[in-house]
Amino acid sequence: MLIPADNPLRSVANEASELVHSDRKFDAAKCVVEGCKLPIRLDDDDPKKYIPVLQNWWHGLMNFGYPGDAAKFLWNPNLFTPDPKYTRDSWRCFDENQLGLILGGSSCGKSFGIGVRIFMEWVRDPLHTAVRVIGPSEDHLNANLFSHLVRLHKNSSIPLPGDVGELFIGTDRREMAGAIAGVVIPLGRTHKAGRLQGTKRAPRVKAHPIFGPLTRLIIFIDEFENVPIGIWHDIDNVISQSGSPPEMMDFRLWGAYNPSDITHEVAKRAEPEFGWKDFNPEEHFEWMSKRGWKCLRLDPEKCENVVEGKIVFPGLQTREGLKQLERNSGGVTSPGYMTMGRGAYPGSGVTTSCIPPGLFEKCRAEYVWHDEPVRVGSVDNALEGAAAPILSLGMLGMADGIKYPPSIMHPDGHTVPFKDKHGNHIQRWGLQLDSQHQLESGDTVKMAATIIDGWRRAGVAPNLASMDRTGNGAGVADLIKNDWSPLILDLNYSEGATEDKIFSEDKLTTKEQYERVASQLWFLTRGWMEFGYFLINPKMDCSKAKDQLTTRWFTSRGAKTHIETKKEYKGRGFTSPDEADSVTLLVWAAFKHVGTLSMRLDEPSIGPGSMDEGWNHAAGFPGQRAIDPSNRADFLDTSV
Repeated sequence: MLIPADNPLRSVANEASELVHSDRKFDAAKCVVEGCKLPIRLDDDDPKKYIPVLQNWWHGLMNFGYPGDAAKFLWNPNLFTPDPKYTRDSWRCFDENQLGLILGGSSCGKSFGIGVRIFMEWVRDPLHTAVRVIGPSEDHLNANLFSHLVRLHKNSSIPLPGDVGELFIGTDRREMAGAIAGVVIPLGRTHKAGRLQGTKRAPRVKAHPIFGPLTRLIIFIDEFENVPIGIWHDIDNVISQSGSPPEMMDFRLWGAYNPSDITHEVAKRAEPEFGWKDFNPEEHFEWMSKRGWKCLRLDPEKCENVVEGKIVFPGLQTREGLKQLERNSGGVTSPGYMTMGRGAYPGSGVTTSCIPPGLFEKCRAEYVWHDEPVRVGSVDNALEGAAAPILSLGMLGMADGIKYPPSIMHPDGHTVPFKDKHGNHIQRWGLQLDSQHQLESGDTVKMAATIIDGWRRAGVAPNLASMDRTGNGAGVADLIKNDWSPLILDLNYSEGATEDKIFSEDKLTTKEQYERVASQLWFLTRGWMEFGYFLINPKMDCSKAKDQLTTRWFTSRGAKTHIETKKEYKGRGFTSPDEADSVTLLVWAAFKHVGTLSMRLDEPSIGPGSMDEGWNHAAGFPGQRAIDPSNRADFLDTSV
C-alpha cells in the first residue's frame, strides 16, 4: 500500500506530499521530476506545466500499487488518512477480491474507508469506470458517503476530473458508464428487479493497458441490511455477467453494514464455512464465506484508539464511546453492543463475563468457622513482561454460617447460619480469600525462593499451595518441588481440562465441558462463589481482582466453553489479569483438598479433606468425596 522504506522513491513521495499540502505545488512537481529523473524542464511557475506532472505522479503511484501514498498525496490527514489498520485491511481485501462484505461496529470507518478506495479507482479511469453507490434512502446517501466524497473531490491537492451534482460525480450526466452515481432502492421492492438493470460493462474504443478491453463496474452497497431485499435480484443478475479472470477483477461488488439480523439475506452471504454457530468474536475477523464472499469484520474493541486508550486517529471509536454504548445498550452481551460495539451478530458465539459483578459482591463476607481453618495459598507467576508474582492467601475449613457486612437492610451486618429443614445446624466447607500480595520478581532461583518464603511465613502446607507452571513458570515450579516439597499443586494453563466434576450433580466432567484447564479453573471459581463455598473478606482491598474477575469473557464453542486467554483479554485494552488468575488457583488448591461437593445448600459438607479424617477413611472414601447423588439427603430443605 505504501512505497517500501528501502525504495529510493520513498523520500520522493514523502517530500512531494509535504510540499503539495504546503501549497507549494511547483516545488512538489520539481521534486518529482528530479527524484524520478524525468526529461522535463520546469523553468517557471506555470500550472499548465506542473499540474500534469503531479497528476501523472499520482497515477504512477496508483498503477504501481501504492494507493496509500496516492491518498496521502491527494489529501492531508485532517481530510483522510489510510493509516488505520481497518482502512489498510479493507483496501487489501478490495484489491484481492471481486465480492466482499464489511461487517463493522460503530465508528470504524467501514463505509468511508472503502468508499475512498472506490473513489480513487474512478479517478484513475473516470471515462470508463461506472461506480454505483446504493443506499437505503436518498437522505442517507447525501448525508453520509456522498457528502464525504464530495468534500474529498473539492479539497484534493490537485484538480480531479468530473463535476459534482445531486448523487453524481462525473464528466457527463448523459454518459453514466463513466460516473459515480447514487442509487436508491425503493421500499417495498421485494420481487421485481430493475434499478441495476442495464448496468453492464461495455467494450472500450481502445483497450486500456492495465484494465483491458472492457469498461469497469464497481458497485458499493452501504448499510446493506437496511436496503430492501429486492436488491438481491439485481445483484444476482449483475454477478452472472461479471465474467471470469482476468476480466472479473475489473468488476467489484462490495457492501458494508452493522450486523444485527442473522436471518437477513446478507447474513446468508456472509456465513463462514464453519457456520455461525461456531463463530467466535475473539478469533474471527476475516474469512471467505460459503457463497464466495470475502468478509472482513471491523471490531471497535480492536481499533487503535480503544487498544491504546488514547486518540490515535480522530473520528474512530474510543474507550469512552464503548463505555457509553455499554451503559445505554444494557451491557457488553446485549444485542445492541454486539452489533455496534463488536461488529458481530447477536447470539452468534456471544461472549459474556464469566463472573458477573453482582455475584462478586454477594461473596464479600466472612465465614463463621466451626473449627480452626487451615491456610491455603496460591501464586500466579505473572511471567509476562515486567509483572511481579501475585500471592493469594486464604483460610479453608468447616463453617457454621456466613457473616455479612453492614448494608442498608442490615446496618449492623447479619449472620446466616447453615441449617437443614428441621432447623438443625450443619457445617459446610468454606474457602475465604483474606489477602493478596505482590512478591518481588526476579530470575527463576530468586522467584522460587521468594514464593517458598511467602508460603512458609503464612503457614501454608505444601499440599495446600498451588501455582501456575505455564511456560517459564515450569522452571520455578520444579525448583520449588526440589527445594521445598513435591506436594505442591502446579498447573499448566494450556493443558486440557481434567476428569473431575465441579459438583456432584454435574452430568459431564470438566474435560467434557471446557477446552482447557484454565477455563475449568474459572468456572470452578464461579461455581464455588455461586453456591457459597468461596467468600472474599470484606476488609480486603480487592479492587484489582474485582475488575479482572468481572471482565474476563468466555465463549461457547459447540459443546465446550472457552475462557479468553490472557492475550485476548489484554487485546481488549486491559492489563494482565494476574490477581484474578491467582484467585482461581487458590480455589483450585481448596478443590483438590476437599474434592467434588454438592450444589445443595442445606447438605452438611463431608469430604476427603474434612477435619474428621477418620470418618472418611473408615467409610471407604480415601481421597474421594463422601457426598454424591446416591447418598444425598433429598428430604432436606433447599433454602438457607
